[in-house]
Amino acid sequence: MAYNRHRLELNPKESIMKRALLVLLLIPACGLALTSAATAHALVHVSGTDLGPDAGTTSCHPLNATGSLLSCDTPDFATSYAGDLTGTISTDFRWVINCSSGTIAGKGAETFTGSVVRVGSGVLRWETKFQAAFDCSTQTLSNLHGTGTIMSGTEALAGLRGTLIFTNQQYSGILLNLRARPVERCRGHHVRRPRA
Repeated sequence: MAYNRHRLELNPKESIMKRALLVLLLIPACGLALTSAATAHALVHVSGTDLGPDAGTTSCHPLNATGSLLSCDTPDFATSYAGDLTGTISTDFRWVINCSSGTIAGKGAETFTGSVVRVGSGVLRWETKFQAAFDCSTQTLSNLHGTGTIMSGTEALAGLRGTLIFTNQQYSGILLNLRARPVERCRGHHVRRPRA
């Protein structure tokens, strides 16, 4: 410390050190805030309803002698979504019906054309796996459960990744927007370099 005419002043070297220390303290804090804001901004919670399908054309062939086990293809299944995903879906499904156990299991590639809330519009493509109860006598499906893993997107949806959960006519999921811009949360903190 140095005294000058009864007024307390910082030694220039000590002042430089204190300013440098302030810079080092502010940078990690700002970085942490930016990381937290970017993560929050990038997560997109979605949910909504499948409005009902156009069943498309299904062709099946037996996998056993009794015909109780069937392999089926539906190359033109179509439906539409309402909610946080709004648009139409075209699907190519392949599935197996087990009439003895009263179940089906399948997978397919789905193409969504529409918009996602807080993100924008474009095309999403995901791979779907599903299972459900199935009554072969009435050809009635129930208790559908499935997942859709997003593989690619276009336009505003190009950066979306994640998994959708399907339960009967409902869907939900937490998607990650890889193209989301970080939100600035360190405004008002002006860090100046110490003078030599």
